[in-house]
Amino acid sequence: MSAGRSPTAHLERDVSAEERKEIDAAMVSRERFGNPITHKRTHIPVPWDSFRHLRPASASPESTLSPWLDDQVIDFSLDLLGDRFQQAAFFSVAFYTALMDIDKGQTPAYNYERVRNWGTRATNPQHNVLTTKKAIVIPIIVNNNHWTLAVLDLKNSGIFYYDSLSLKRPKSALINPLRQWLADEARTHSITLSQDPKKWALLSALSAQQQGCDDCGVFVIFNAWNHALLLEMGAVRFSLKGAIGPLRYLLARNILAYRRA
Repeated sequence: MSAGRSPTAHLERDVSAEERKEIDAAMVSRERFGNPITHKRTHIPVPWDSFRHLRPASASPESTLSPWLDDQVIDFSLDLLGDRFQQAAFFSVAFYTALMDIDKGQTPAYNYERVRNWGTRATNPQHNVLTTKKAIVIPIIVNNNHWTLAVLDLKNSGIFYYDSLSLKRPKSALINPLRQWLADEARTHSITLSQDPKKWALLSALSAQQQGCDDCGVFVIFNAWNHALLLEMGAVRFSLKGAIGPLRYLLARNILAYRRA
């Protein structure tokens, strides 16, 4: 790792025994959790009904609660990364959903008009992610039941794709719309890219494979975290090959800690 302290070091430290007790109490009690925790910059809320799905299945084997993470937990966790990493833009789940009209309950179809201003700050039209960031991190929902992650490498003109269930599904159907968005975004905002996005290569992005059927959301968050660390620090921090429970507690701790920040 290059010299310097990780910008998310305070988020990376191990969860203490005292913190775990607090987390367990908040996971099982709406009253202990309190009101939804809302991110100040993006206004993404995490209500108790979303937060409690972070609880590892091993912590309560008798529970019927699914540990599958919803978009609010994923978006909030990526927002925390966006607060700290300056070289990458972290898009919300809603971006790809809108880009492909997935939320309309029909066959996915590319629709740039729904996201034409996504990469530009309304207060400063010249501040576009294509010119101010080195990477764009995009969570993707596949078949409405599996989370994956794409990272657009603006510096090297390539696309990384992380899938913790590397099934033999054609990636082109998921990645080609992102190539088209890059082209449309550049043309709309008069931005010149170093290479035609249609020629951007799908770069190697090996993701550890999930063992639990509902852990894909956790993998998306930590693959994004590791990629951002690699971009800014030159090395990854998290191993996803072991138990996932501690990583779920880490995400829960950071959400609860945001309320006190």
